[in-house]
Amino acid sequence: MCLAFWLGSATAQEIEAERPAEPVHPVATAESGATSEINLAALYHKQGKYAQAEFIYRQTLARIEISADPGDLRVADVLHRLGRVNIDLANYQNAETMEQRALAILEKNYGDEHPDVATVLTDLGMVSFHQGNAAAAELLYQRSLNIKEKTLGENDPSTAASLNNLAALYRSQGKFADAEALYKRSLAVFEKTYGPEHPEVATILNNLAELYTGQSRFLRAEPLFRRSIAINEKVWGTEHPNLVPNLCNLAGLYRNLGYYEKAEPLYERGLAILRNTVGLHNPEAAGILHSLADLYARQNKLAEVENLLRQSLTIWEAILPHLHPNIATAMHDLARLYLIQHKYSQARPLLERLVASREEALGANDPALLSPLRALAELHIAERRYTAAEPLYMHLLSIQQKPWARSIRLMRRTWRGMRSFCAS
Repeated sequence: MCLAFWLGSATAQEIEAERPAEPVHPVATAESGATSEINLAALYHKQGKYAQAEFIYRQTLARIEISADPGDLRVADVLHRLGRVNIDLANYQNAETMEQRALAILEKNYGDEHPDVATVLTDLGMVSFHQGNAAAAELLYQRSLNIKEKTLGENDPSTAASLNNLAALYRSQGKFADAEALYKRSLAVFEKTYGPEHPEVATILNNLAELYTGQSRFLRAEPLFRRSIAINEKVWGTEHPNLVPNLCNLAGLYRNLGYYEKAEPLYERGLAILRNTVGLHNPEAAGILHSLADLYARQNKLAEVENLLRQSLTIWEAILPHLHPNIATAMHDLARLYLIQHKYSQARPLLERLVASREEALGANDPALLSPLRALAELHIAERRYTAAEPLYMHLLSIQQKPWARSIRLMRRTWRGMRSFCAS
Protein backbone atom coordinates (compact mmCIF):
# COMPACT_ATOMS: atom_id res chain seq x y z
CA MET A 1 0.00 0.00 0.00
CA CYS A 2 1.29 3.45 -0.84
CA LEU A 3 1.89 5.38 2.34
CA ALA A 4 0.97 8.67 0.70
CA PHE A 5 -2.55 7.31 0.24
CA TRP A 6 -3.39 7.02 3.89
CA LEU A 7 -1.16 9.84 5.05
CA GLY A 8 -2.81 12.29 2.70
CA SER A 9 -4.64 13.74 5.70
CA ALA A 10 -1.37 15.44 6.55
CA THR A 11 -2.10 17.83 3.72
CA ALA A 12 -4.91 19.24 5.84
CA GLN A 13 -2.34 20.35 8.36
CA GLU A 14 -0.62 22.91 6.16
CA ILE A 15 -0.05 25.98 8.26
CA GLU A 16 -2.55 28.76 7.84
CA ALA A 17 -1.23 32.00 6.49
CA GLU A 18 -1.23 34.89 8.93
CA ARG A 19 -4.75 36.29 9.01
CA PRO A 20 -4.96 39.89 7.85
CA ALA A 21 -5.61 42.04 10.91
CA GLU A 22 -8.38 44.53 10.29
CA PRO A 23 -7.41 48.16 10.72
CA VAL A 24 -10.36 48.86 12.99
CA HIS A 25 -10.56 49.32 16.73
CA PRO A 26 -11.25 46.36 19.01
CA VAL A 27 -14.83 45.58 19.89
CA ALA A 28 -14.45 47.56 23.09
CA THR A 29 -11.70 48.82 25.34
CA ALA A 30 -11.37 46.97 28.62
CA GLU A 31 -10.97 48.82 31.88
CA SER A 32 -7.41 49.76 32.73
CA GLY A 33 -7.18 47.24 35.58
CA ALA A 34 -7.78 44.38 33.17
CA THR A 35 -5.62 45.66 30.32
CA SER A 36 -2.47 43.80 31.34
CA GLU A 37 -4.37 40.54 31.73
CA ILE A 38 -5.98 40.95 28.33
CA ASN A 39 -2.64 41.74 26.71
CA LEU A 40 -1.08 38.65 28.30
CA ALA A 41 -3.97 36.47 27.12
CA ALA A 42 -3.67 37.94 23.63
CA LEU A 43 0.04 37.08 23.63
CA TYR A 44 -0.71 33.50 24.67
CA HIS A 45 -3.31 33.26 21.92
CA LYS A 46 -0.85 34.47 19.31
CA GLN A 47 1.71 31.91 20.54
CA GLY A 48 -0.79 29.07 20.23
CA LYS A 49 -1.16 28.69 24.00
CA TYR A 50 -4.91 28.55 23.70
CA ALA A 51 -5.74 27.00 27.06
CA GLN A 52 -3.75 29.64 28.95
CA ALA A 53 -5.35 32.42 26.91
CA GLU A 54 -8.85 31.12 27.53
CA PHE A 55 -8.23 30.77 31.27
CA ILE A 56 -7.05 34.37 31.61
CA TYR A 57 -9.89 35.72 29.49
CA ARG A 58 -12.44 33.84 31.61
CA GLN A 59 -10.92 35.22 34.81
CA THR A 60 -10.98 38.73 33.38
CA LEU A 61 -14.57 38.34 32.24
CA ALA A 62 -15.66 37.16 35.67
CA ARG A 63 -14.06 40.18 37.35
CA ILE A 64 -15.54 42.67 34.90
CA GLU A 65 -19.01 41.17 35.21
CA ILE A 66 -18.95 41.68 38.99
CA SER A 67 -18.97 45.45 38.65
CA ALA A 68 -20.19 46.07 35.10
CA ASP A 69 -23.66 46.06 33.64
CA PRO A 70 -24.38 42.92 31.53
CA GLY A 71 -24.66 45.18 28.48
CA ASP A 72 -21.30 46.85 29.06
CA LEU A 73 -19.05 47.00 26.00
CA ARG A 74 -16.13 45.74 28.09
CA VAL A 75 -18.04 42.50 28.56
CA ALA A 76 -18.57 42.25 24.80
CA ASP A 77 -14.85 42.77 24.20
CA VAL A 78 -13.76 39.86 26.39
CA LEU A 79 -16.60 37.63 25.15
CA HIS A 80 -15.45 38.26 21.58
CA ARG A 81 -11.86 37.38 22.48
CA LEU A 82 -13.03 34.23 24.23
CA GLY A 83 -15.02 33.28 21.15
CA ARG A 84 -11.95 33.54 18.96
CA VAL A 85 -9.85 31.40 21.29
CA ASN A 86 -12.55 28.74 21.34
CA ILE A 87 -12.65 28.71 17.55
CA ASP A 88 -8.96 27.83 17.55
CA LEU A 89 -9.61 25.20 20.24
CA ALA A 90 -12.37 23.75 18.01
CA ASN A 91 -14.83 24.32 20.86
CA TYR A 92 -17.39 25.62 18.42
CA GLN A 93 -20.42 25.50 20.70
CA ASN A 94 -18.59 27.54 23.32
CA ALA A 95 -17.40 29.94 20.64
CA GLU A 96 -20.92 30.41 19.31
CA THR A 97 -22.29 31.11 22.80
CA MET A 98 -19.62 33.73 23.50
CA GLU A 99 -19.95 35.44 20.14
CA GLN A 100 -23.76 35.51 20.29
CA ARG A 101 -23.59 37.19 23.69
CA ALA A 102 -21.09 39.72 22.34
CA LEU A 103 -23.29 40.33 19.29
CA ALA A 104 -26.35 41.05 21.44
CA ILE A 105 -24.44 43.62 23.49
CA LEU A 106 -23.01 45.32 20.42
CA GLU A 107 -26.35 45.50 18.62
CA LYS A 108 -27.95 46.96 21.74
CA ASN A 109 -25.29 49.66 22.01
CA TYR A 110 -24.57 50.38 18.34
CA GLY A 111 -27.49 49.05 16.34
CA ASP A 112 -27.25 46.27 13.78
CA GLU A 113 -25.12 48.10 11.17
CA HIS A 114 -21.86 48.85 12.95
CA PRO A 115 -18.37 47.63 11.92
CA ASP A 116 -17.87 45.90 15.27
CA VAL A 117 -21.13 44.03 14.72
CA ALA A 118 -19.71 42.91 11.37
CA THR A 119 -16.56 41.64 13.11
CA VAL A 120 -18.54 39.33 15.37
CA LEU A 121 -20.75 38.20 12.47
CA THR A 122 -17.61 37.07 10.66
CA ASP A 123 -16.54 34.93 13.62
CA LEU A 124 -20.01 33.43 13.82
CA GLY A 125 -19.66 32.62 10.13
CA MET A 126 -16.45 30.73 10.90
CA VAL A 127 -18.25 28.78 13.62
CA SER A 128 -21.09 27.86 11.27
CA PHE A 129 -18.65 26.75 8.61
CA HIS A 130 -16.70 24.52 10.96
CA GLN A 131 -19.95 23.02 12.21
CA GLY A 132 -20.79 22.02 8.66
CA ASN A 133 -23.39 24.68 7.91
CA ALA A 134 -21.94 26.39 4.84
CA ALA A 135 -25.26 28.05 3.98
CA ALA A 136 -25.45 29.78 7.36
CA ALA A 137 -21.79 30.75 7.09
CA GLU A 138 -22.37 32.39 3.72
CA LEU A 139 -25.30 34.42 5.05
CA LEU A 140 -23.24 35.65 8.00
CA TYR A 141 -20.27 36.56 5.80
CA GLN A 142 -22.52 38.37 3.34
CA ARG A 143 -24.20 40.33 6.13
CA SER A 144 -20.81 41.27 7.57
CA LEU A 145 -19.57 42.35 4.14
CA ASN A 146 -22.69 44.42 3.47
CA ILE A 147 -22.28 46.27 6.78
CA LYS A 148 -18.66 47.09 6.05
CA GLU A 149 -19.34 48.23 2.50
CA LYS A 150 -22.10 50.50 3.80
CA THR A 151 -20.26 51.93 6.82
CA LEU A 152 -16.61 51.84 5.78
CA GLY A 153 -16.78 51.76 1.99
CA GLU A 154 -15.82 49.24 -0.67
CA ASN A 155 -12.16 50.23 -0.58
CA ASP A 156 -11.59 49.92 3.16
CA PRO A 157 -9.08 47.23 4.28
CA SER A 158 -11.64 45.81 6.69
CA THR A 159 -14.00 45.29 3.76
CA ALA A 160 -11.16 43.59 1.89
CA ALA A 161 -10.69 41.21 4.82
CA SER A 162 -14.36 40.23 4.57
CA LEU A 163 -13.95 39.64 0.84
CA ASN A 164 -11.12 37.25 1.70
CA ASN A 165 -13.32 35.32 4.13
CA LEU A 166 -16.10 34.90 1.63
CA ALA A 167 -13.58 33.86 -1.02
CA ALA A 168 -12.25 31.15 1.30
CA LEU A 169 -15.78 29.82 1.77
CA TYR A 170 -16.38 29.74 -1.98
CA ARG A 171 -13.05 28.01 -2.49
CA SER A 172 -14.06 25.28 -0.05
CA GLN A 173 -17.30 24.79 -1.99
CA GLY A 174 -15.52 24.48 -5.33
CA LYS A 175 -16.79 27.86 -6.56
CA PHE A 176 -13.35 28.71 -7.87
CA ALA A 177 -14.30 31.50 -10.25
CA ASP A 178 -16.25 33.34 -7.53
CA ALA A 179 -13.40 32.84 -5.06
CA GLU A 180 -10.80 34.10 -7.50
CA ALA A 181 -12.78 37.25 -8.23
CA LEU A 182 -13.13 38.05 -4.54
CA TYR A 183 -9.47 37.38 -3.79
CA LYS A 184 -8.48 39.72 -6.62
CA ARG A 185 -10.85 42.44 -5.32
CA SER A 186 -9.37 42.05 -1.84
CA LEU A 187 -5.83 42.17 -3.23
CA ALA A 188 -6.56 45.35 -5.18
CA VAL A 189 -7.84 47.10 -2.05
CA PHE A 190 -4.85 46.13 0.06
CA GLU A 191 -2.37 47.10 -2.68
CA LYS A 192 -4.06 50.47 -3.16
CA THR A 193 -4.23 51.17 0.59
CA TYR A 194 -0.89 49.83 1.78
CA GLY A 195 1.21 49.47 -1.36
CA PRO A 196 2.43 46.30 -3.11
CA GLU A 197 4.86 45.23 -0.38
CA HIS A 198 2.70 44.95 2.73
CA PRO A 199 2.04 41.84 4.88
CA GLU A 200 -1.69 41.99 4.12
CA VAL A 201 -0.86 41.86 0.42
CA ALA A 202 1.38 38.87 1.10
CA THR A 203 -1.47 37.04 2.82
CA ILE A 204 -3.92 37.50 -0.04
CA LEU A 205 -1.24 36.44 -2.53
CA ASN A 206 -0.77 33.29 -0.47
CA ASN A 207 -4.50 32.61 -0.41
CA LEU A 208 -4.84 33.16 -4.16
CA ALA A 209 -1.89 30.81 -4.70
CA GLU A 210 -3.62 28.17 -2.59
CA LEU A 211 -6.73 28.56 -4.75
CA TYR A 212 -4.65 27.95 -7.88
CA THR A 213 -2.90 25.00 -6.22
CA GLY A 214 -6.26 23.41 -5.49
CA GLN A 215 -7.07 23.71 -9.21
CA SER A 216 -3.66 22.25 -10.20
CA ARG A 217 -2.73 25.61 -11.72
CA PHE A 218 0.77 25.29 -10.33
CA LEU A 219 2.47 27.65 -12.77
CA ARG A 220 0.20 30.42 -11.51
CA ALA A 221 0.55 29.45 -7.85
CA GLU A 222 4.34 29.22 -7.48
CA PRO A 223 5.23 32.84 -8.32
CA LEU A 224 2.50 34.09 -5.98
CA PHE A 225 3.88 31.99 -3.12
CA ARG A 226 7.37 33.30 -3.88
CA ARG A 227 6.21 36.91 -4.03
CA SER A 228 4.42 36.44 -0.70
CA ILE A 229 7.62 35.11 0.87
CA ALA A 230 9.69 37.94 -0.59
CA ILE A 231 7.34 40.58 0.83
CA ASN A 232 7.40 39.08 4.32
CA GLU A 233 11.17 38.66 4.23
CA LYS A 234 11.54 42.34 3.38
CA VAL A 235 9.09 43.44 6.07
CA TRP A 236 9.96 41.06 8.91
CA GLY A 237 13.42 39.77 8.06
CA THR A 238 14.49 36.27 7.06
CA GLU A 239 14.12 34.69 10.51
CA HIS A 240 10.67 35.88 11.60
CA PRO A 241 7.82 33.46 12.49
CA ASN A 242 5.48 35.29 10.11
CA LEU A 243 7.45 33.72 7.25
CA VAL A 244 6.68 30.17 8.33
CA PRO A 245 3.16 29.77 6.85
CA ASN A 246 4.29 30.97 3.43
CA LEU A 247 7.36 28.72 3.44
CA CYS A 248 5.26 25.69 4.35
CA ASN A 249 2.59 26.35 1.76
CA LEU A 250 5.21 26.60 -0.99
CA ALA A 251 6.73 23.39 0.40
CA GLY A 252 3.31 21.77 0.16
CA LEU A 253 3.08 22.71 -3.50
CA TYR A 254 6.48 21.15 -4.22
CA ARG A 255 5.59 18.07 -2.19
CA ASN A 256 2.39 17.52 -4.13
CA LEU A 257 4.30 17.92 -7.40
CA GLY A 258 6.85 15.33 -6.27
CA TYR A 259 9.69 17.85 -5.94
CA TYR A 260 10.70 16.47 -2.56
CA GLU A 261 14.21 17.90 -2.71
CA LYS A 262 12.68 21.40 -2.92
CA ALA A 263 10.00 20.82 -0.27
CA GLU A 264 12.16 19.43 2.53
CA PRO A 265 14.47 22.44 3.05
CA LEU A 266 11.47 24.77 3.18
CA TYR A 267 9.84 22.71 5.93
CA GLU A 268 13.16 22.48 7.76
CA ARG A 269 13.64 26.24 7.48
CA GLY A 270 10.18 26.80 8.95
CA LEU A 271 10.97 24.52 11.89
CA ALA A 272 14.33 26.23 12.46
CA ILE A 273 12.68 29.66 12.56
CA LEU A 274 10.14 28.49 15.12
CA ARG A 275 12.80 26.69 17.17
CA ASN A 276 14.89 29.86 17.39
CA THR A 277 12.01 32.25 18.10
CA VAL A 278 8.83 30.91 19.73
CA GLY A 279 9.91 27.31 20.32
CA LEU A 280 8.45 24.08 18.97
CA HIS A 281 5.77 23.59 21.60
CA ASN A 282 2.96 25.15 19.56
CA PRO A 283 0.36 24.09 16.97
CA GLU A 284 2.29 25.61 14.07
CA ALA A 285 5.36 23.45 14.76
CA ALA A 286 3.20 20.35 15.14
CA GLY A 287 1.63 21.07 11.75
CA ILE A 288 5.03 21.27 10.07
CA LEU A 289 6.14 18.00 11.69
CA HIS A 290 2.98 16.35 10.40
CA SER A 291 3.50 17.70 6.89
CA LEU A 292 7.11 16.49 6.97
CA ALA A 293 5.79 13.05 7.92
CA ASP A 294 3.68 13.08 4.78
CA LEU A 295 6.71 14.12 2.74
CA TYR A 296 8.77 11.22 4.09
CA ALA A 297 5.86 8.80 3.68
CA ARG A 298 5.83 9.55 -0.02
CA GLN A 299 9.52 8.54 -0.05
CA ASN A 300 8.87 5.42 2.06
CA LYS A 301 11.11 6.62 4.92
CA LEU A 302 9.12 4.82 7.59
CA ALA A 303 11.38 5.45 10.58
CA GLU A 304 11.28 9.21 10.00
CA VAL A 305 7.50 9.09 9.49
CA GLU A 306 6.89 7.39 12.84
CA ASN A 307 9.14 9.78 14.72
CA LEU A 308 7.54 12.88 13.20
CA LEU A 309 4.00 11.67 13.76
CA ARG A 310 4.78 10.90 17.38
CA GLN A 311 6.27 14.35 17.87
CA SER A 312 3.28 16.12 16.32
CA LEU A 313 0.83 14.03 18.34
CA THR A 314 2.70 14.75 21.58
CA ILE A 315 2.64 18.52 20.96
CA TRP A 316 -1.03 18.62 19.99
CA GLU A 317 -2.07 16.49 22.96
CA ALA A 318 -0.21 18.82 25.31
CA ILE A 319 -1.81 22.04 24.09
CA LEU A 320 -5.17 21.18 22.50
CA PRO A 321 -8.40 19.68 23.90
CA HIS A 322 -8.52 15.90 23.63
CA LEU A 323 -11.36 16.09 21.09
CA HIS A 324 -9.55 18.46 18.72
CA PRO A 325 -9.51 17.21 15.09
CA ASN A 326 -5.73 17.67 14.79
CA ILE A 327 -5.21 15.08 17.53
CA ALA A 328 -7.59 12.72 15.75
CA THR A 329 -5.69 13.18 12.49
CA ALA A 330 -2.32 12.43 14.09
CA MET A 331 -3.67 9.34 15.90
CA HIS A 332 -5.25 8.07 12.69
CA ASP A 333 -2.11 8.44 10.61
CA LEU A 334 0.17 6.92 13.26
CA ALA A 335 -2.19 3.98 13.66
CA ARG A 336 -2.32 3.42 9.90
CA LEU A 337 1.47 3.42 9.79
CA TYR A 338 1.55 0.72 12.46
CA LEU A 339 -1.02 -1.32 10.54
CA ILE A 340 1.09 -1.17 7.39
CA GLN A 341 4.08 -2.32 9.45
CA HIS A 342 1.96 -5.07 11.10
CA LYS A 343 2.57 -3.53 14.53
CA TYR A 344 -0.93 -4.39 15.65
CA SER A 345 -0.36 -4.04 19.38
CA GLN A 346 0.74 -0.44 18.85
CA ALA A 347 -2.04 0.40 16.41
CA ARG A 348 -4.93 -1.00 18.46
CA PRO A 349 -4.91 1.47 21.41
CA LEU A 350 -4.61 4.41 19.04
CA LEU A 351 -7.57 3.29 16.95
CA GLU A 352 -9.67 2.53 20.01
CA ARG A 353 -8.93 5.98 21.42
CA LEU A 354 -9.68 7.54 18.05
CA VAL A 355 -13.06 5.84 17.72
CA ALA A 356 -14.00 6.80 21.28
CA SER A 357 -12.97 10.44 20.83
CA ARG A 358 -14.76 10.81 17.50
CA GLU A 359 -17.93 9.30 18.94
CA GLU A 360 -17.73 11.68 21.89
CA ALA A 361 -17.13 14.69 19.67
CA LEU A 362 -19.41 13.91 16.71
CA GLY A 363 -21.83 11.21 17.77
CA ALA A 364 -22.00 7.50 16.98
CA ASN A 365 -23.34 7.93 13.43
CA ASP A 366 -21.00 10.55 12.02
CA PRO A 367 -19.24 9.67 8.72
CA ALA A 368 -15.92 10.74 10.26
CA LEU A 369 -16.04 7.42 12.12
CA LEU A 370 -15.90 5.37 8.93
CA SER A 371 -12.13 5.39 8.50
CA PRO A 372 -11.11 4.53 12.09
CA LEU A 373 -13.86 1.92 12.41
CA ARG A 374 -12.76 0.26 9.19
CA ALA A 375 -9.11 0.32 10.27
CA LEU A 376 -9.92 -1.18 13.65
CA ALA A 377 -12.05 -3.88 12.04
CA GLU A 378 -9.23 -4.73 9.62
CA LEU A 379 -6.84 -4.96 12.55
CA HIS A 380 -9.09 -7.47 14.31
CA ILE A 381 -9.35 -9.50 11.09
CA ALA A 382 -5.57 -9.53 10.74
CA GLU A 383 -5.31 -10.82 14.31
CA ARG A 384 -8.11 -13.35 13.64
CA ARG A 385 -10.30 -11.76 16.27
CA TYR A 386 -13.41 -12.19 14.17
CA THR A 387 -15.96 -11.74 16.95
CA ALA A 388 -14.43 -8.35 17.75
CA ALA A 389 -14.54 -7.29 14.10
CA GLU A 390 -18.22 -8.15 13.51
CA PRO A 391 -19.83 -5.34 15.58
CA LEU A 392 -17.47 -2.83 13.99
CA TYR A 393 -18.58 -3.84 10.50
CA MET A 394 -22.20 -3.64 11.63
CA HIS A 395 -21.52 -0.13 12.91
CA LEU A 396 -19.92 0.78 9.56
CA LEU A 397 -22.94 -0.45 7.67
CA SER A 398 -25.34 1.49 9.86
CA ILE A 399 -23.45 4.72 9.13
CA GLN A 400 -23.07 4.05 5.40
CA GLN A 401 -26.77 3.35 5.01
CA LYS A 402 -27.73 6.79 6.29
CA PRO A 403 -29.01 8.80 3.31
CA TRP A 404 -26.94 11.84 4.30
CA ALA A 405 -23.69 10.00 4.92
CA ARG A 406 -22.19 10.46 1.47
CA SER A 407 -23.00 14.16 1.23
CA ILE A 408 -21.45 14.84 4.64
CA ARG A 409 -18.32 12.90 3.70
CA LEU A 410 -17.95 15.06 0.61
CA MET A 411 -18.52 18.21 2.63
CA ARG A 412 -15.87 17.26 5.18
CA ARG A 413 -13.32 16.90 2.39
CA THR A 414 -13.92 20.51 1.42
CA TRP A 415 -13.43 21.73 5.00
CA ARG A 416 -9.77 20.81 4.82
CA GLY A 417 -9.23 23.36 2.08
CA MET A 418 -10.46 26.28 4.12
CA ARG A 419 -7.33 27.40 5.92
CA SER A 420 -7.05 31.03 4.90
CA PHE A 421 -9.69 32.89 6.91
CA CYS A 422 -8.68 36.34 7.99
CA ALA A 423 -9.59 37.90 11.29
CA SER A 424 -12.30 40.43 10.74
